[in-house]
Amino acid sequence: MECQYKIAHGYLRAIARRRIGLSRVCLSLIGLSLLLGCGKQEYDERYKETAAQARAAEPFLQLWKEETELGDGQLTLRLPQLFNKSRVSHALDDASPEPRDAEQPLDQYRVQPYFLELPGHLRTYERILPYEEFDEKGQSRGRTYNWPLYGIMAVLDEEMVRELLADQPAASAEKSETEDASDDTAKQVRDRLYRQLLDAFGKRRSAQPRGAADQVKNLQVGVDKEWKQLSLPTPHGTGERIEWHRLGAVGEQAFHVYGSGDEQDVAKPKFYRGQVFLYHTVLPVEDSDIDGGTEEDVSATRHVVLMFRAPLVLARKHQLARQANAVAGTVRVHAPPPAEEEPEPSED
Repeated sequence: MECQYKIAHGYLRAIARRRIGLSRVCLSLIGLSLLLGCGKQEYDERYKETAAQARAAEPFLQLWKEETELGDGQLTLRLPQLFNKSRVSHALDDASPEPRDAEQPLDQYRVQPYFLELPGHLRTYERILPYEEFDEKGQSRGRTYNWPLYGIMAVLDEEMVRELLADQPAASAEKSETEDASDDTAKQVRDRLYRQLLDAFGKRRSAQPRGAADQVKNLQVGVDKEWKQLSLPTPHGTGERIEWHRLGAVGEQAFHVYGSGDEQDVAKPKFYRGQVFLYHTVLPVEDSDIDGGTEEDVSATRHVVLMFRAPLVLARKHQLARQANAVAGTVRVHAPPPAEEEPEPSED
């Protein structure tokens, strides 16, 4: 019994130090592992196994457990629970009307921002979130803003990549023996996306806060110097990881905001300093050899681009980078459904 107490006490202290968010299921497993058996070696083994399961699950606790399918199933991922079916959460595409007034057209810059329009766009998720303004002493200023947070998803096939790179200078024919053509194309895509953000926000530099949306310490605006390589875990618990590149940027951009109360049914663009996280990867098409599907080779790939953005203080409050990383770890691409054959005309 004393052994059980020491192990339980030590583990709880470890949780307190790490401050990790464990689900009730994980805590139940830990409790069972402490109660069963009496050998310290067995406890240690169960502790390590349960702790590993908890660490693997922890990044995905803020996501929905169910996968969301986009583009007729071409892209599957798990979305943050911020995006739900409430009145303040919207799923938008090029054909969407204004969510609160179906008779009104939707501003297309709300679907894709003016500074980065992507071919292969599938869906934009928007969540209106409250933000209460506080002063330097932590006292409320009595003002609450309702600002949007966006998640934008796109999948590009070879034709779309060519469209994106149409005005790119031709790549050099001289390549090292280890350099792959697909790697070269991926770099060109990232270079193109980088230049678009650089044109919009400029190089990274210090700045002074100008309004409620950017009241943060050591404010930096502009684009990161380079893409950051990330090896992100998947929720499968098998040690599988997905390789991504992420680019961050901070700068003034349009966010569509509703007026106070219900008298304004069309969101209007207002400019605030916001955080942008842009993700890029190239993934294999998992089902490209399905009978009746496309004639693509099993090794076919797709470029996946994710973008998350929000006013700066809102992005930090809701740990936008952390949630975006978790979403990226759940992404998979699939073959498009087979095209329906048109019936042959009747001879009658």
